[in-house]
Formats: sequence, C-alpha cells, structure tokens
Amino acid sequence: MTTRRDVLKAELLEKYAGKEPSTFLQYDGFADVEPDSMMRPDNDGDDIFLGTTQELMTGLPSVRILITAGTSRKTALRLLKKLRRWLKDGGNFSDWMQKAEAEQVHLDSEVCPRCGSDNTQGHHALCSYPDGTLTPLTDEAVREALAVLGSGVDEIPF
Repeated sequence: MTTRRDVLKAELLEKYAGKEPSTFLQYDGFADVEPDSMMRPDNDGDDIFLGTTQELMTGLPSVRILITAGTSRKTALRLLKKLRRWLKDGGNFSDWMQKAEAEQVHLDSEVCPRCGSDNTQGHHALCSYPDGTLTPLTDEAVREALAVLGSGVDEIPF
C-alpha cells in the first residue's frame, strides 16, 4: 500500500536531489524531557542543544526556524526564548560558526570514490594497499563493506 507519506517522500527526494549541501548551525529545543533520560532538562523539563548539520535546503536564508507539527505556541515560544538567551549570551556561537564554516569548505574537498577518504587520511585498507595500489575489490564492494563496518558489525560477509 502506498501512503501520502510515501508519495511526499519520493517528491521531496526528487526535489532535493539537485540541491547542493550547505552547512548550518542547528539549535534544537526539546520540551517535556524525562529527567532520567540522557538529556539534562531544566526546571521546565526543557533541554537545548547546538551543533552543525549539512542539509539540502531550498534557498539560504540567514536564519530559518522549523517548529514540529503538534507543538503548542506556548512551548515554541518558551523554547525560542531559551535559545535566544543562549545565543545572546554567547553560547559558543563564534566557535561553532567557525566549525560550520570549516565544514562547508571541507564539503568541496576531493575524496576517494571507493572509500570516501580524503588525501590527508590515506585510504582504507579495503580500498588500497600501503603502497597505493588498489585492492582487487570492486568499488561497490569497498563501499558496501565500509557501510557494514560503519553499522557496528564486526565481520564483513564475503
């Protein structure tokens, strides 16, 4: 059965397929966080985070705010106020912006099509030998094996 969600997902994948990735600072505000979770909620049960992300966004406004469907206006305003205060007080903004800018520049660096490494890292052992000679594995086999290793599996099923 195909749902509207399936159709929308396909449309969005097609829409964003031609977009170039851009790096953003991402501020996240979580409401009603359980005190026993890994998050550290404040007295209101909220927790906020800052990080970087790469996205295929349309347009590049300086600031974009996304609020999850079902979030009350009161909750959104409370979290936005806390995020604003954090940003106003510094909140490591300069350090994170430098990191985001460096990541954006890094997006344009060349990588190995087989293993994804850049020239500063060297190649993965599945991709090439220490002398630079390629291993007999196909490009697809290298990428599949690295995906399996990245998923936490200890053995590669060859």
